[in-house]
Amino acid sequence: MATTITPATLTSTIQEDITLNGYAKGMTVTHSIITVGKSYNRIMEVGRESTPILLLGTTDSAGQIIGDEMKYFRITNVDDTNPLQIQFQYASANNWVHRIGPGETFILMSNQSAANAHNTTAGTLEDITSIHGSSMGELGVEVELIAITV
Repeated sequence: MATTITPATLTSTIQEDITLNGYAKGMTVTHSIITVGKSYNRIMEVGRESTPILLLGTTDSAGQIIGDEMKYFRITNVDDTNPLQIQFQYASANNWVHRIGPGETFILMSNQSAANAHNTTAGTLEDITSIHGSSMGELGVEVELIAITV
């Protein structure tokens, strides 16, 4: 199958602005990923029970991307009150959990990232089989996510 999609470059910029005692201490960090050919974008609500947010496998299908091709993942808790808990599940049965506060964002910029959970290496981003989320408050949480693949 021939594609009509022209690969592009994703540029992610993080800017920090702070002045302490009259001195600017902020910084701008720019990261680019070349030959991006696919993106998965979604805004969804997750409840108190663990909800699959993204599946990673060997095929590109509904709600699933090819894990070996993922180069960038961002999830933002767009809720203004409740924290979000995300859980990275690995084929090794190890999991890694991270809390994202209201209005906060979590970003992975490499498929070579590694996680350590309870003194056991969970694996690299390439080893993730799914990402789940759950609200840590009384109500559901709205989240926005983007996953970029080559």
